[in-house]
Amino acid sequence: MNEMEWKNFVSNWMDCCSNDEVLKTINAGDFSFCIDYGALRTLFVLKNGKIENWVFAPTIHYSWDFSLNSTPEVWDKYLQESPPPLYHDLFSMSSKVPDFHIDGKRDTFMKYAHIVRKIMELGRVTLNGTNTLKDSELPPTLGIEPITGHYVNVEIDEQVYRIYYEESGKGDDILFLHTAGSDSRQYYHLMNNSKLLKEWHMVTFDMPLHGKSLPPSNFIPGTYRLTTDFYTKVIVKVVEALGLNQPVVVGSSMAGEICLELAYRFPDLFKGVVACEACDYIEGRHVGWTKDPN
Repeated sequence: MNEMEWKNFVSNWMDCCSNDEVLKTINAGDFSFCIDYGALRTLFVLKNGKIENWVFAPTIHYSWDFSLNSTPEVWDKYLQESPPPLYHDLFSMSSKVPDFHIDGKRDTFMKYAHIVRKIMELGRVTLNGTNTLKDSELPPTLGIEPITGHYVNVEIDEQVYRIYYEESGKGDDILFLHTAGSDSRQYYHLMNNSKLLKEWHMVTFDMPLHGKSLPPSNFIPGTYRLTTDFYTKVIVKVVEALGLNQPVVVGSSMAGEICLELAYRFPDLFKGVVACEACDYIEGRHVGWTKDPN
C-alpha cells in the first residue's frame, strides 16, 4: 500500500474497531502504540481499552508505550485473509520473522496483548471484507447435533481409566487431541462442520483427569503426572479400544508436541499427524513476564 492507500485503510479499520462488539465490552486499558508499515508510522491511543484517537505520522510531541515494526511486505502477508505460515499472529512473527519487531515497553504489550491482537485481527477483516467468526460455518442452533458422547474403559499401567470421548461423521478416522488443561469441547465446531462430516469419522476424547474423564476411584490427589510415556499410552489405548484404523492425529501446543512423538514411536499406527505449534525440543515453558505483578 502507498501512503494514501494506507491512510484510507487505517480510517476504515478504526471504524471497524469502533463497531466491534468484543472491543465494546472491554473497559480497562490506557495505553498507546504505533504500527510502522515500513516508513509509514501510525499512532493509536486507547482509553479504557477503546481506541480514542489515531494519528498518522506522529511528531516529536507524541509518545507511546510500544511499537510494532516491520516492512510493508511482512504486514501485507499478515493482513491476508489466509496468511502464510508464521504470519498469522503477532507472537509467531515476533519469534520467527526476522523483519518483525516489538519495541518499547514489552511488559505493557503483554499486559494488553488481548486487546492489540483483537485490533489487529479487525485490520485483516477490514482489508478482506470478511469476518472469519461470522462467516464461518456454525452448527445449527436447533435440533440434535451429529456429535455423540460415550465412555470407554482402558487399562494403563495396571490402572483402569474411564475415558470420555465424542465422535461424529463418516469416513477415514481422524483423532483430535485437546490442549493442556482443556477438554474435547475445543473441537466442537470442527466436529459439526458439514464438509468434514461427509469425509471423516472424527473422534476426540478427554485426557484422564480432564473434562468428563474423572479420576479413578482410588486416585490419590496430587499424584497425577503427565509424562510423555503416559501420554502416548493413553492415546494408543484409546485408538485400540475404539478400533480406529490408522487415524490422522491432530493436536496443538502440548497436543502438537505429542503428535511428533506419536509419529516417531508408532509410525505404522497412524496415517499422519497435524502438529500445530509443535517443535522437536523445548528447554522449558516458563517466561519471565508471567511473574510480573502488573
